[in-house]
Amino acid sequence: MNTKNLELSSKKTYLLFSVCFITFGIAVAILASLFNYRLQATSINEEVLKRAQAEEYSKLALLGNSIALPEQVTKALVQNSLLLTYIEKPSSASLFNIQNIIYLYGYEPPTVHAGSLP
Repeated sequence: MNTKNLELSSKKTYLLFSVCFITFGIAVAILASLFNYRLQATSINEEVLKRAQAEEYSKLALLGNSIALPEQVTKALVQNSLLLTYIEKPSSASLFNIQNIIYLYGYEPPTVHAGSLP
């Protein structure tokens, strides 16, 4: 009878240790998953922030160039000797030259977008 109790007790102990082992394994797996998720979320947030800052810098640089170009064109037209000649002595030939100059300055070549660069 004593051997039956011992056998039953060892089976219960084996079962108890097995359940504890499986529970501990599940707990470790859950904690590792939560830690990994948190680490990945932080990494993704940092990457998104870096990309947003790079995009902001790119757009501000493009906008700055777009604003500076008309100012430069206006300065060039004001200092152009043909325009000054036309203002002093208007003629149809001078008008034709001024129109061509304005068309030339008004022509905007296609811009290269940052996303299409290699």
